[in-house]
Amino acid sequence: MILCRLADADPVAILHPRFAQAFAWLRACDPAIADGRYDLAGDDLYALVQSGTTRAAHEGRLESHRTYIDIQAGLGGAGETIEWAPVAGLAVEDDFQPGGDIRFHGPAPRPATRLLVMPGDIAVFWPADGHKPVCHPADAPVPFRKVVVKVRA
Repeated sequence: MILCRLADADPVAILHPRFAQAFAWLRACDPAIADGRYDLAGDDLYALVQSGTTRAAHEGRLESHRTYIDIQAGLGGAGETIEWAPVAGLAVEDDFQPGGDIRFHGPAPRPATRLLVMPGDIAVFWPADGHKPVCHPADAPVPFRKVVVKVRA
């Protein structure tokens, strides 16, 4: 897992051959872009623009992916908290569906690390990283706007 400002992400680009393309797209992204999917390199690299209202952490579940790395980028709103825990040691509650890329886990055996992701930040999650996105950054619901760039691992 990595958390940094998008403006400072160039050193992270060496970690995967598609990260530089993802970061360039994110830097050029208009914050007013419509929600939806944007193909950057077909199923190898695409972006999902999302907006909504955060939820209480207890209302979500930790998730992980087997095929994709997530680059979660704050676009607008009041940001979000994303909880993180290593997948090793997490119980599986809902396993991968045929052809699917998401697995849901039970609660972490120790308190999850809480990451505050604000507009202009990115958080990178590999398949070994359990993450629970779109949680309240404080004690109440707030609007969020984000992009999740899916990078084939």
